[in-house]
Amino acid sequence: MSVGRRTALLFTGGPSLAGVPSHLVLRLVLAAAIAASPTLAAAADAFSRLSRLAQSAAGPGQVSVRFMGTSTILVEADGAQVLVDGFFSRPTLGEMLSPTMPPKTGVIGQALARAGIEKPKLKAILVAHAHHDHAMDSAWIAHQLGAVLVGSDSVRHVANGQGFAGKIHFQEIQGGQTIEVPVRAGIGREAIQFRITAYCSPHSATWFSLKPLTQDLPKNAGALAYTAGPNYSYLIEYKGVRLLVHPSGGYRPGLYRGLRVDVLFLGLARTGRLFHAGETEAYWREVVEETQPSLVIPIHWDDFTKPINDPLPPLTWPVDNADLGLRRILALNAKLPVPYDIERMPIWSPVALPLKPRIHPAVPPVMVGC
Repeated sequence: MSVGRRTALLFTGGPSLAGVPSHLVLRLVLAAAIAASPTLAAAADAFSRLSRLAQSAAGPGQVSVRFMGTSTILVEADGAQVLVDGFFSRPTLGEMLSPTMPPKTGVIGQALARAGIEKPKLKAILVAHAHHDHAMDSAWIAHQLGAVLVGSDSVRHVANGQGFAGKIHFQEIQGGQTIEVPVRAGIGREAIQFRITAYCSPHSATWFSLKPLTQDLPKNAGALAYTAGPNYSYLIEYKGVRLLVHPSGGYRPGLYRGLRVDVLFLGLARTGRLFHAGETEAYWREVVEETQPSLVIPIHWDDFTKPINDPLPPLTWPVDNADLGLRRILALNAKLPVPYDIERMPIWSPVALPLKPRIHPAVPPVMVGC
C-alpha cells in the first residue's frame, strides 16, 4: 500500500487506532514524547556522521541556500530571496498540548535578523502545507517584510485567522502551476526572476490531520487546529540552476518523471517511523532516482520542538526515528554503482551552489491538481 493510500485511510483526523480519535492519539504521543525525551537525549544520530557542506559566499549570478531546521530554506541570488516555510517559533511539546499557541514574534524577528532575511530582499514565502511546523510563522513574516505569501487555500485560512486578511499579498497556488518571482526589473538590463513550479505530493503519514481548512483558523490556535490541506513540493529555478524542495516524506508515483535537478532537498519526516523498507525503496526511486540530483540534502529530520541550534537533534520515538530513516536512505545509495552525493547543511550559514549548472532537458509537463 502506498504512503498516500495509508495516509488517506489512517491519518485524516477521523477515527483511528481501534476507534480512538486521532486528536486523542496525538495528545498521548506528545505526552509520551515529553516523558521519554531525557532518556532519548543520547539516541543514535546518523546525521552527525554525515558529511557537512562548508559555509561559502555566493558570487554574482550564483545561488546560495541556508537551512534553518525542518523545511525552512532560504534561497538567495543577486540580492533577492525566496523563503520556504519560514518556521522559527518551534513550540515545545508542552506548548503543543496547549489549546493556544501564538507565533513567537520575538523569536521570529531574531531569526530573520540572524539569517539576513530582510525587506526588500525577501520576495516570496513558499509554504508546503498548513501544519504549524510549516505555516505558523509565514504570514507574520510576509506582513513584516512585504513578501508574497504563496500556498494553498488552507494556508490562506491560517493567515486570515492570524489577522492578516487584506494586509498581505497572498497568492494561492495549485499543483502544476508555475509563477515567476522578480529578482531584477527589465529597465536597462534584461529582467531576471526565480521561476517556481508547484508539485502536489502526498503528505507522509502523520498523527496530525491532513484535511483542508475550510474556515479561518482561530487566532492563536493550538497545534491540533492546524490541518494540512494540499502538500506542495517546489521546483525553484534561477539562471539554469534547479533546486527541488520535497518537504514531506510522501510520494506520488510518476510525479517527477523526466524532471532533472541540481539539488534535491529530501524530506525525511516519518520515513523512519511509518515506512517499511519497501516503502523507503519506493520513496527513494520516485523522488531521488527520478530527479537524478547532483546533491541530496536531507531536511525535515530534526526535532522541531527544540530551538534552532547547531547541532540539531533528530526526531526520535515516539514521534519518529529519523536516524533509521537516514540509515535506510544511505543503504540504498550505497548499492548504486555511482552513489549520489548526500550531505547535510550547516545551520544558519550560507552555502553557495555551483556557478555552472548541468545542462538539463526541459521541465516536463507537471501533474495538475492533487
